[in-house]
Amino acid sequence: MDLLQTTTLAAQTIVTPLLVATYTATARLTVLINVSVSGAAGAGVYRACVTRQRAGVGAIYQSPTSAAGLAATVTTLWLPSLSLAVNSGDVVKVYAQGLAADVAVGVVTEIFDVTPPVAADITAAIAAILCNVWACGSRTLTMSLAAVKSMLLGSKLELWRGDTLAQTITGLGDLSLVDDLWFTVKKQNLNDLDATSEIQISLTGGLLAIAGATATTPANGSIVINLPATQGSITVNLAAVEMAKLDIDFTGYWDIQKLTGVVVQTITRGNASVLGDVTRRII
Repeated sequence: MDLLQTTTLAAQTIVTPLLVATYTATARLTVLINVSVSGAAGAGVYRACVTRQRAGVGAIYQSPTSAAGLAATVTTLWLPSLSLAVNSGDVVKVYAQGLAADVAVGVVTEIFDVTPPVAADITAAIAAILCNVWACGSRTLTMSLAAVKSMLLGSKLELWRGDTLAQTITGLGDLSLVDDLWFTVKKQNLNDLDATSEIQISLTGGLLAIAGATATTPANGSIVINLPATQGSITVNLAAVEMAKLDIDFTGYWDIQKLTGVVVQTITRGNASVLGDVTRRII
C-alpha cells in the first residue's frame, strides 16, 4: 500500500461540509481515503464523503457517507475509510462535516493506492527481492526466481518444430561459479535416459541428444551464460535442422540443472510442448 497524497488543514470550520482534499488520478487505481479530525467538539456524529468526476469533466458522482459517533470527552477521531476505483484523469474531492461547535478543527486526509497486484507485478516484486538476496554475502534462500515463478504462475515452454531456437531464460541465480549446465526436454516418462531426451544441451558439451537419440553434431546446440553471470540469465540455442527432427503435438517436461563442484542442483523446471510449424519450405 503506497501513500499517494496527504493534505493537512488547520483551524477549519466544518459546521457544514468542507472540501478537505482534492486528488487527480494519474493511472487506473483503487484508492483508500482516510480522514482524521483533531480538536473536535465531540458529542455527536461526524461525516465524510467523496465525489468523483470522470476525467475532470461532466457529471460529479457522490459516494455514500462515512459516519462515526464521537463522545463528549473525545476530541480526535478517524472516520471509517472510503475507497473507490478511479481512472487516469479522474478528479476526486473529499468532504468532511462536524457539529455546530466545530469552528477550529484540524483535518488530515490521506490517500493510499491499494490496487491489487497483477501477475507481472508479483513477478517483478519477486525478482527485486531475489536480486537483493543473491547480492548478499550470506544467504539462506537458494530457490531461483524462475522456480518461484513456476510455482506461482506456472512455467510452460512452447517450441516450434523446424524453427531456430534462441530461448532466453532468466532468474536462475548466480551462475558465475558453475562448472556445467544442462537444458533437457523429455516426454512424459521422466525415467527415460538422458541419451533418449527430446532435447539435451550442455554448457560444456553442446548438443547431446535430439529426438530421442544421441546427437551427431554437438555444435548445433549451445548454452550461453549472459553477462553478468551473477544475474542468472542464459540463452539456449538450437539449430533449425535439429528442431525439425522433433515430434510434434506432445506435452512433456523441461528443466535446467547445474553442477558446481560436486553439487548438483535443478534450478528450474516446467511443462514443454512442441508445436507443428505450418510453413515447411525450410526443413
